[in-house]
Amino acid sequence: YDLLIEEAAEQQGIAVKSLTLDELPEATDAVSGAVADDVLRVIHVHGNVINPESIVLTPASYRQARERVKLFLPHLYKNRTICFLGTALDEIYLLELLASLRPISAVASHVLATDHENAKAIATRASVSQYTHGVLVEEFAAGEWHSLDDLAAVLALPGEPPSTDTVIALTSARRDEMYVDSVLVVVTDQTEPDLGDFADALLAEAGLRSRLTETQVAEFGRRTVIVGAPGSGKSLLLRRLGELAPAAESPVLIRLRTVEQTVGDPIDLLEQWVSLGESLREDPQPIGQDALDSERFHFLLDGLDECSPAVQERVAQAIVRVADAYPQHRFTIASRQVSVLELFPTEDWQRLSLQPGPEWSERFLSARGTSWPALLEAHPGLGDLRDLLRLPFFLRRVVEMAEAGALAEFQGVWDVVDRIVTDAISAAANELPAEALREWLRTIALAMQVAGRTSITLQELESVPLPESLARIGTAPEIVERLLATPLLVSHARDQFAFVHRLLAEGLVAEALLRLGPSEQLLTVVAPTVSDAISGLRLDWAVPVTLAAAQDERWRTAVGGRDSLAAAKATPSTGSEDARAQAAAEIWNTYAEWELWLFNPEGYDLLEPGETLVRLLRSGGLTEFEQSVVAGLDSSSPFIRVNALQVIGRAELNDLVSDARLASFIERDDNTVVRRYAAITAARLGRTALYDLITQRLLQTTEEVERQDLAHAARDLGTKQQLFDLALDMNPRDRLAALIVEQGLASTLPPKDRLRLLRSQAEHDTTPLTSDRERFNALVREIEADDETATAVAYVALAWTIRDDSLDALLAAYPRGAAVGLKQAVED
Repeated sequence: YDLLIEEAAEQQGIAVKSLTLDELPEATDAVSGAVADDVLRVIHVHGNVINPESIVLTPASYRQARERVKLFLPHLYKNRTICFLGTALDEIYLLELLASLRPISAVASHVLATDHENAKAIATRASVSQYTHGVLVEEFAAGEWHSLDDLAAVLALPGEPPSTDTVIALTSARRDEMYVDSVLVVVTDQTEPDLGDFADALLAEAGLRSRLTETQVAEFGRRTVIVGAPGSGKSLLLRRLGELAPAAESPVLIRLRTVEQTVGDPIDLLEQWVSLGESLREDPQPIGQDALDSERFHFLLDGLDECSPAVQERVAQAIVRVADAYPQHRFTIASRQVSVLELFPTEDWQRLSLQPGPEWSERFLSARGTSWPALLEAHPGLGDLRDLLRLPFFLRRVVEMAEAGALAEFQGVWDVVDRIVTDAISAAANELPAEALREWLRTIALAMQVAGRTSITLQELESVPLPESLARIGTAPEIVERLLATPLLVSHARDQFAFVHRLLAEGLVAEALLRLGPSEQLLTVVAPTVSDAISGLRLDWAVPVTLAAAQDERWRTAVGGRDSLAAAKATPSTGSEDARAQAAAEIWNTYAEWELWLFNPEGYDLLEPGETLVRLLRSGGLTEFEQSVVAGLDSSSPFIRVNALQVIGRAELNDLVSDARLASFIERDDNTVVRRYAAITAARLGRTALYDLITQRLLQTTEEVERQDLAHAARDLGTKQQLFDLALDMNPRDRLAALIVEQGLASTLPPKDRLRLLRSQAEHDTTPLTSDRERFNALVREIEADDETATAVAYVALAWTIRDDSLDALLAAYPRGAAVGLKQAVED
């Protein structure tokens, strides 16, 4: 409570100021750099003698003091060097602080000075160290306070670099293909993920699952296990973590399948592993035992699942032993889900699940200079592959095909499926004969299809004979184990295996059907005849049979005798005009008679009648059939009117419908679905003259689904300024519709206009998504500030209860504007 520090400072001619808890905001500003002066501020957390009212005495005032200090200490930790004196670290809030913060490099930023006995207690209780918390524990004998003078002198000196015993020369890592930030879901005992489950990524991207960024893992992850499905990008992720490593740390990539030594002293094991590794620095330095003892490394261990099953357990145990022996180093493992991952104690090793979702796909395509609509334009059949292309392995391959111009050369979806199957088998065929492997997998896929199964046991796999060239390499279990590390097979449960995606299996089944031909025995299975009046293609065989029939007229003719609609859907866009016209008429007339929707967004495009019509029409020459579609616009059935609008819009048949006709549908049709699809068709055909009508209807309608579809149409037709004004109008009416409109603006708006949109949103939406908060924080760091900006920023920050260092600094720099914004937010 005394002022001895202040008095000592004054004697030395140092400007000094005493602060109490009520003045912590001033201390926060000084620590964060918002106040620049040479004043020494002494904070009396429990009060001081010249302000008796500030003295902390009661339990309530102690609690209040702790809460205020908990808010202040993170700023101190990040922006200043702390010397802890006189604490045994039994303050819970201080332990929580150190547990929640991590250093940005191996160099300690803080020091804790204490006697030997306390040091032991601290090491046991909190495991505080230079490497885990950036705090160097400096010990001295009890009562020898003069040691603090020596400590102060040492703290003022620059550190000496440690000497190294250079025995291992690392190669510099090759530059791999581009990395795009993915989704890393935090796994706990309560939230074990279903690997490959797209919902995990969606939940994480929506902020409903705890997730980390690559930067957070690279800077703070000490012991990390990253689990991902084959082809999800685990190896690329490890390289990215190496690129993001702090400057004082050396990242080393080690492929575990090359590790041979798993028995011995940890130093011997680590040296042997490092000798097999690659430095992820451009200028790798030779390292040896001294460096491993005194410097800091991040060991990125790739492919535990790629080790043979016989050694996986030994490798996992060796990693745990080495990591325990070297707490100063960080270890990150990447693997698909294998049983030996249970050997990594959950109290020491954090588990993350790599779940690339739709956000990742959009970022990846944008980084490669393309988009999903552009890929669909190059090859409409890719719509059927969208599920499969959620895996980075396959999406990368398709983008590479597009960049090479191969997609435009493919005549149908079969060509793409065939190429994808070939690429997957090529990736799996490391030291395996590709053709023999394909033959074996084809037999397995056909057997599973006939049995109506989506998975198969190991015992059943062993009953499928291996081709001779495969049998010379290994047994069925050994071949399967190799395939599990590739984008072909996955293990769903104990002793249950499946293809990584059903389309891979169906592509292999189609290959088998083409080789076998449409025999009576096969047709009885795939397209049974129940009676003279009832026959048809079985739904579970629809994809492989359609793929085969699109390639082979024998199959198309045979299926047509039992299911004419299925044969029409299998008609290729490269067929003759007569064949295409006949197939188009069969599909259109059937669905008109049944009064059913032609388009089902949930189904396979390959099997969808509407998508088949679009494919056939885009090849040209079906003028007579186009008139049947135009006639459908006058039908009394809303099903037929919608089908006609959909076909015209999707096939981009611009000459078949006028602006006036579309306007009459949007304004006056008595069916909501017809009005919605008229607007969507206008957008697909680029009818900008209808923008005002569509937005007028958007602002008037009370039907939520219609608003969303109209918002999509407006987004595709409006100018940037029109969309900006519309988004502001929609925020108080329908946040989802406003968000759809904002997507058309992307990041092309100036920062201040983006802030206006966020302010407009915050006025009506106090529960923003995590992505909204992230956009706001990023904008605060980017925007050129003034009082007007501070007003809007303060409003959003209070409405959404956001705290951030950059935000605090901006508001502190413009207090007048900040006060106005806070007042407006409170009043609202």
